[in-house]
Amino acid sequence: VAETEAVAETEAVAETEAVAETEAVAETEAVAETISASASASASDSVPPPSQPDLFELYVRTLVDVSLAAGAPAKVVDLLPGMLGTARLQAHAVDAATLDALVAAGMLARTESGAVVRSDSFVTTAQAWKATLLGEQSDFSCSVMLDEWSAWIVATLARAPHRQESLRRELRGRGVAAFGLNVEAA
Repeated sequence: VAETEAVAETEAVAETEAVAETEAVAETEAVAETISASASASASDSVPPPSQPDLFELYVRTLVDVSLAAGAPAKVVDLLPGMLGTARLQAHAVDAATLDALVAAGMLARTESGAVVRSDSFVTTAQAWKATLLGEQSDFSCSVMLDEWSAWIVATLARAPHRQESLRRELRGRGVAAFGLNVEAA
């Protein structure tokens, strides 16, 4: 009888230990799942929201598109990002007559050595609108309206000054407004 009781007690202890071990494993797994879920939530909480589009880059792309649609030669339109300061100005890519026309329009200038650069007034206006579109400033006192200036640029590149007003309407339809850019329309 004592032997049967000892075997039963040993089995009971073994069963209790097995249950305790199973409960410990389950508890460890539950804690691991909780930690994993918490880490996932923290990771998703720390993911930054999608960045806002660079409105000046969007503006430049819009001018390129409208210029090409207006019939401006692709080589001339390729100058536009450089003229607006978003790329290097590659003036050597176009013919002398086109450069002379852009210098005469006040978009480009020639240095004393004959190099072609962006004109000071064009740079000033481009930088003012870039700062405005990027939300860095909103002083319109020294600048022409964005849609008007943009239409002048496109009409000049397309060598179609008589179309400036219709190009202004086209630009407005694409989100280029008097005092900024309407992203939904762009």
